[in-house]
Amino acid sequence: MKHKYVVISNAEFGDEWEGSLQKSIGVCRNAKKAYEIALFLGQISKPELGYRKVLDTLNKKGAVTVKQKDGEQEATIVAVREY
Repeated sequence: MKHKYVVISNAEFGDEWEGSLQKSIGVCRNAKKAYEIALFLGQISKPELGYRKVLDTLNKKGAVTVKQKDGEQEATIVAVREY
């Protein structure tokens, strides 16, 4: 069974609810890309967690939140099954 990764950002894009939702969610096929998308969508320049720690947590728990070191920006990555 393959996994895909859903990335959900807490960033606000100033649009109506639907537009903001579209701009704050991404989907990809590998964890490395999910990490990169989380940094981009979450507008995170200095993450608390590196890629290896994120990958470890995804493999163990299936989800992880990446946060900015000294800010409120964050994005969550969730591993989901592809059917």
